[in-house]
Amino acid sequence: MKNKAKIIPIKFDGALLEILDDLVESGLYSSKAEAIRAGLRLLMEKHEIEVKKR
Repeated sequence: MKNKAKIIPIKFDGALLEILDDLVESGLYSSKAEAIRAGLRLLMEKHEIEVKKR
């Protein structure tokens, strides 16, 4: 079965955008999308939310 990822537009501005830019410019993440996914994973782990495998 093909992965049906959904694109959800999110607007980042001000300090949040600067944080994302800094994470990518420092080389810690290769893209803003990767940094956002990593942050979501950490939140899910912290709140003990399991990711459903497709």
